[in-house]
Order: sequence, then structure tokens, then C-alpha cells
Amino acid sequence: MLLRYDFTISSATYFKYLNSAGAFVQVGMQHQGHSFTQAGSNPPFLPGETIDTGRARFDLPAYSSFDASVGVSKDQWSLMAYGKNLANSNASVFTSTDQFIVAETPLRPRVIGVRFQYNL
Repeated sequence: MLLRYDFTISSATYFKYLNSAGAFVQVGMQHQGHSFTQAGSNPPFLPGETIDTGRARFDLPAYSSFDASVGVSKDQWSLMAYGKNLANSNASVFTSTDQFIVAETPLRPRVIGVRFQYNL
């Protein structure tokens, strides 16, 4: 789900240069429900057991991720502050045993940044 609100700054009291600048506020949310990595015919992986097949079935729990950004632009420049995975959810998006070891692909951790852009 993504919500975005675009607006024009009409009377900037402290920063006169921002009058008639475009601005936005955006928030997003992603939810991944409970899932399995393989079809039901593959054996499940239980802690303490050895892996005897090339592919085992893993139970991936549900997780949610939240993003947000704010920005302003005028003429040829724009400035944006953003945050991804703000709750810093720690989840495995995929788990595999292709090389007879358990390998996980983690959800990217929290990222916070600022971007400045100037178009010539």
C-alpha cells in the first residue's frame, strides 16, 4: 500500500525562496504473509537433524515493512529525505539448501538517507 500527498508551498514564512515550490509526503507499507519455500512434497527441515536431500522445505513467518519519504523541489533542484524498513524488521525472504547448507536471503535492514538532485 502506498499513500502520497503532493502539494504546493504557497507562503513560506521563514524561507521565501520556497514560495511556489512543489512538495510531497509519502508513506508505504508492505506485508508478506506466512509462506513455505518449497512445495508440500519436499521434507521439512527440523532443527537438530541433518539435511539428506538437495532441497528442504522451510516455514517463512509473516513480516511487514514500512517506508516513508518527504521532499521539496523548485526549478531545477530537488531535496528528498527517505527511510526504508523503518521498523527494522528482520526476516528471511528466502531460505534454501541447494548446496547442502542452509542459506538465507535476509530482508534489507533499515536505510535512512537524503538525496539532493540538480538538473542542468
